[in-house]
Amino acid sequence: MPYVLDTDTVTAWQHKHPLVVARVKAVPGSDLFVTIVSFEEQCAGRLSILNRRLAPIQRIEAYQRLQETLDFYDVVNVLPYDADAAQREAYLHRTLPRMGTKDRRIAAITLANGATLITRNTVHFKDIPGLVLNNWMLP
Repeated sequence: MPYVLDTDTVTAWQHKHPLVVARVKAVPGSDLFVTIVSFEEQCAGRLSILNRRLAPIQRIEAYQRLQETLDFYDVVNVLPYDADAAQREAYLHRTLPRMGTKDRRIAAITLANGATLITRNTVHFKDIPGLVLNNWMLP
């Protein structure tokens, strides 16, 4: 069964959250995915920090975090935002217009790939028909 980790869960995995790490290890690598949207969100955050006025040590650390993000996404399975996901997002936008754009896109990619979405933000996704949710941060 394929699993898609949302951005919060990806961040928890990167920070070595013990429950997330254990569940990631229990899933075959071929069934574990992240989305291009999570890459976008994390890179946007890293670049936002780099665009601030920083002391040299802070700039070094910010570039290290950006490099770590790049390295992470280089070794995980990243699902694209494709035509199927775009159609599903358009439907979700019509039916759930108040849903956040990034959450909507992650949900659309997950649905397009017939996967379970791993998130601790189940309230953000609970109204999406057909979307299976799981929270790996709970025991």
